[in-house]
Amino acid sequence: MGHGPGAVDAIIKVGPNTIILPAGVGLIELTELRSSRETVKRLSVSAADLPRLREQLPEGLERLNVRGPEVTEPRWPEWYEDDGLSVSLQGVTADTISHLADLGRTVTGLEIYDCPDLTASSREPLTRCPGLKALSVTAADLPRLRGQLPEGLERLNVRVQLNSGQTTSGTSP
Repeated sequence: MGHGPGAVDAIIKVGPNTIILPAGVGLIELTELRSSRETVKRLSVSAADLPRLREQLPEGLERLNVRGPEVTEPRWPEWYEDDGLSVSLQGVTADTISHLADLGRTVTGLEIYDCPDLTASSREPLTRCPGLKALSVTAADLPRLRGQLPEGLERLNVRVQLNSGQTTSGTSP
């Protein structure tokens, strides 16, 4: 059975169980990824392609990185060893969060990095992720979260930027 030109080449395997899909990935690549016999545990996709992944995620996927156009290196989220999906949003626009609830998987962990245009109204979809148990944000984002946290949230991690440029964080049980 033939594949479209470059279908296999477009899927970048960067390690065992880890795949990066370049921006603009086609349906052929998504089908290939979904039907692959290999276990994919970590997947990085562009924010622009996220809406096309509805119900297309590999079954064994544990960690999903959604990256904006300026991101060159995926930042993988922690995995919380449950049946859900851990997601990191990296350099994406505010509307990206709204697509998480439509992936067909329960998002249990969410880490948000370098997303300066996020507002309280863009975070409203967090309430559409009832399985969300762990959330990691910057201290600057914290005031915008008022009234937007899902009821089942068990852990909130707030990262603080130090003067030296390093980031530290604290977790609230």
